[in-house]
Amino acid sequence: GNLTERLAKLQDSTQLADELYITLLNRHPTADEVADIGEYLKIVENKNQAVQEIAWAILTSAEFRFNH
Repeated sequence: GNLTERLAKLQDSTQLADELYITLLNRHPTADEVADIGEYLKIVENKNQAVQEIAWAILTSAEFRFNH
């Protein structure tokens, strides 16, 4: 499977955020970023789609564009 499929299987949102940020930005997420992802995952109905949206948001971020 791909990254988002693998991450959607994780139950721990902290682990999911850490894996996502390390893979895409080559750094650990801040406490605020971990909290934001955890809160978002609590309110969504489709976790697979939510993980894809989070990954896409990171890939289109200024940090990714200018640093990678």
